[in-house]
Amino acid sequence: MTRAVVLLLCAPVLLAQEPQRPPVFRTGTVLVPLDVRSTKAQKGGQHAVEINLTVDAAAIRFTPDAGRHLASFEAALFVANRSGRQIGQMRKRIDLKLTPANHEALQKEGIVFSAMVNATERPRYVKAVVYD
Repeated sequence: MTRAVVLLLCAPVLLAQEPQRPPVFRTGTVLVPLDVRSTKAQKGGQHAVEINLTVDAAAIRFTPDAGRHLASFEAALFVANRSGRQIGQMRKRIDLKLTPANHEALQKEGIVFSAMVNATERPRYVKAVVYD
């Protein structure tokens, strides 16, 4: 089975106290917010990067099964420093088994998920790639 890239976004990392709105990207006709925040350095110089991503549900393949809508996709999240060198990463598999009502709601609102990625130094950018 060939995996398709559903979404590819890159956003600047804001410090948690910065009062800026997250960037919003247009993918086709859908606006996709990617909210990325980082804490100040913790002990050992680690930064916790909070990533909130909304995926357009229309881009994900759902299959019917016994009255439910099933889907599975993977999000790969990469954190980079000012020069673009990778300083943290995470992969997250999302498996969905939705009722018809939940499926309909996600088609309108998108699939929202959050992840925390540790970075070895001050993060500047996050790249999010979603595969189905």
